[in-house]
Amino acid sequence: MTLVVLVREVGITAMRFVVIRHGVMPASRGGKVKTVLQAVAIGLYVLPLAGAWHVAAQVVMAAAVVVTVVTGVDYVVRARTLRRTSPRARAKQARRAARLAATRSAAAARAGAAEAPSGEGQATRPPTVPSARAPSAGAPSAGAPTGAVARNDVALERGAAPTTPAKPAPPAGDSMDAVNEVDSVDGRGQEPAT
Repeated sequence: MTLVVLVREVGITAMRFVVIRHGVMPASRGGKVKTVLQAVAIGLYVLPLAGAWHVAAQVVMAAAVVVTVVTGVDYVVRARTLRRTSPRARAKQARRAARLAATRSAAAARAGAAEAPSGEGQATRPPTVPSARAPSAGAPSAGAPTGAVARNDVALERGAAPTTPAKPAPPAGDSMDAVNEVDSVDGRGQEPAT
């Protein structure tokens, strides 16, 4: 009986230290009853009582051991629930999901780039218009199609917004860069709260 009680006490104390970062796990009513039963049983054992009092001490100690085991199981269940539902656990689950999504999208991009024939599937820029000298602002470049305005040596249709080239996919060995980028900044461009 003593070994059962000691293992439970040390185990629950250690478990509480592990889950403290997820939240406080207060003593339950059963844990308080266990403590009272243990104190009464020890008191009855220490007193020099004989006969019925000794039997009462054994009954109280047996009840204390049963409550000790039951409340130990209860604490383990509560600790597992706390670890799954705490704000810290939810943030960790969100980071894992983001990493997984980043890894999958990087793998899909690499697979798409590997399957596409050369030149296909890559961002294309409109043809550049070579110029001998820099054109004045708003003036069409030599050789530009009618109605086009040259900006940065790129022919544009009137009214079309200039586009920026797509960011190239990371090389095959750099998938952790995408994961680290997801970890360091959340969707709004801010550092995540810890």
